[in-house]
Amino acid sequence: MSAVCVGYAPIAMTELWPYASPGAPAFGEWILAHVVSPRYVADALATRIGPYRHSLVPMIVHSVLGGVLMLLGPAQVLTAVRGRTRLHRVLGVLFAVTVYASMAGAGLYLARTAPEDAFSGAAFWIVLATILVGTVMSVTFGVLSAVGG
Repeated sequence: MSAVCVGYAPIAMTELWPYASPGAPAFGEWILAHVVSPRYVADALATRIGPYRHSLVPMIVHSVLGGVLMLLGPAQVLTAVRGRTRLHRVLGVLFAVTVYASMAGAGLYLARTAPEDAFSGAAFWIVLATILVGTVMSVTFGVLSAVGG
């Protein structure tokens, strides 16, 4: 799982850059264009510009920080395995703060976007809101558990 996270991190971090600056590097788009087709990528980009227009900066923050989390997670696991308690705690705090900042970006997107205007519609908006709440709650419970020993 750590290898998948580390491998996907650059894709997550660059996924939304082309919406702000056409032609910006996006590893996921490059891979899809070579695996599926360049036309598929162009169509996907065109259909997503509308849903992201109100909250592009928060979504870019969300995706970049999500990629950072995919690097922090494996580092957090490795420090726990190796018994490096102080580093594990520091990474845990950094992880929690990054989750809250990333989810704030997602929350701004959801707050600014009507469910029916979300990419893939209202059902997808509900799924995203559920994931946001679940993520914030799970990290909060993890922090409370760590603080409580």
